[in-house]
Amino acid sequence: TNQIPRHIPPQSFYTKLVPGILMGGVLPVGSVFIQLYFIFNSIWAHQIYYMFWFLFIVFLILVITCAETTILLCYFHLCSEDYHWWWRAYLSSGSTALYFFLYSIYFYAGLHSYLYSVL
Repeated sequence: TNQIPRHIPPQSFYTKLVPGILMGGVLPVGSVFIQLYFIFNSIWAHQIYYMFWFLFIVFLILVITCAETTILLCYFHLCSEDYHWWWRAYLSSGSTALYFFLYSIYFYAGLHSYLYSVL
């Protein structure tokens, strides 16, 4: 094997580090966005969530979508001869957690302001 690393050609916008990671989490969050609203509503508005079988199906959809998104982004990196793909593989699906966290803050702030406006 050659000890000298190969030169990586110039990358397009979607294969750079930060845009690729941020775009990797949009599709999985978009696939479970509506169900996430109902879950947060049941947690913070003291309502009962009773559709656990549907929650499991949505969880499976989330896992499959994260896996497919990671495979697709890794394929783009490997086709553009970028051999630094391994951290992007983890972080592209890991950015889904960032979007979940940001949406939970947004939801809680909206619910909090609504509750104080009613009182």
